[in-house]
Order: sequence, then C-alpha cells, then structure tokens
Amino acid sequence: MRLDGRIALVTGASAGIGTAVAEQLAAAGARVIVHGRDQQRTEAVAQRIGGVAVLGDLAAPGAADQLAEAALTLTAVSTSWWQMPARGGPDRSRRCLQPRSIA
Repeated sequence: MRLDGRIALVTGASAGIGTAVAEQLAAAGARVIVHGRDQQRTEAVAQRIGGVAVLGDLAAPGAADQLAEAALTLTAVSTSWWQMPARGGPDRSRRCLQPRSIA
C-alpha cells in the first residue's frame, strides 16, 4: 500500500519498534514526523528517512497535547518540507526543519 501524500506521526520513533514503523511508513511514501525523547537518536532517524524530528517526553503533563499541536503546526505551515522528495537529494538536510522541543 502506498502512502504518498499522507503524513504520519510516530511516537517513540527514536529506537526499536518506533524506528521500524517510521522507516516502513517512509518507505511507503508517507512524510513522517519522528517523535522521541533523545535528540541525537530522534534526529538521526528523521535524517535517515527524510522526516522531521519533534522532541519531547510524553510522560510529562500536557506533553501529548503539545506534541499534537506541534504536529498540526508542522503540517499547516511547513509546505516546503512536505513537498520535498521523501528520500533526499544533496540539499535535503538544509530543507528539513530543525528539531522541535515540546517538553
């Protein structure tokens, strides 16, 4: 199943099953918002799959609402990121958004 033009938010995507899910969604054509607590790992996954990193600890009060708001903001205002190729060219890292911290 192709997911071209779709946007996916994957929580816990900085390691393990979350990374595998993010990779599979990206391979199917989805634009992936990669969520995690560890900045280095979250950014690495986002970079590898052509996604964007959003950082935060969902155990913190209000963090889930903040993550949802960040994801909605990304989808609403970041049209240039959503339009770039899922797998980058030489300028992909320049065009990806900077990691966002929510907690």
